Amino acid sequence: TGQPQVFYPPAFLLAKLLPPADFFEIFAFLHCAMAGIFMFLYLRGTGCGRVAASTGGTAYMFCGWLTVWTTFPPFTAAAAWAPLFLLFMELSIIKKKLFYAIAAGAILGIDLLAGQGQISAYIVCIAFVAVAGRAATGRGAYPLWKSIVFMAASFAVAVFTGAIATVTGTGTGFGPGAPTRAVSGPGVSVSNAVASAGL
Repeated sequence: TGQPQVFYPPAFLLAKLLPPADFFEIFAFLHCAMAGIFMFLYLRGTGCGRVAASTGGTAYMFCGWLTVWTTFPPFTAAAAWAPLFLLFMELSIIKKKLFYAIAAGAILGIDLLAGQGQISAYIVCIAFVAVAGRAATGRGAYPLWKSIVFMAASFAVAVFTGAIATVTGTGTGFGPGAPTRAVSGPGVSVSNAVASAGL
């Protein structure tokens, strides 16, 4: 498989500390909570009130798509980081600071390490449409060309951060050997443990 989360920090740390069954439960809880908190922060950052942001965060963390994929750690992990990435891209536009774009890139890099490159690609598409739309309609803080430069910087950092998994084919499903080489990792061991237990 190309989705073992070998280099994904939360999976790596939890796998070292917990047995497989406990890892699976804590991992799912942690990432659903992260999804809700990050969505709350994103909505607050875009100007929503506390009630609206709380409602949005709760709806995201308990949405059908996210909860149904708790049995497959890479999907839950990759989706959990999306609102935080979008928040930092938004801040890079509003505050005109390259720092926020670079931070967004680091977050996207962690998202790549989560092992589900397809979800990461969706997040990139959403960010591009949001940033380009803001700039094209005059709602952005700077011209379209500068938005593209900031996004390019963000994606360069993301590729650098996720390079280990991407190049080796051990984290995103892409890269040489990804289709032919099975790699053992936290996500794989959990899936195997659950399958073996008949859960």
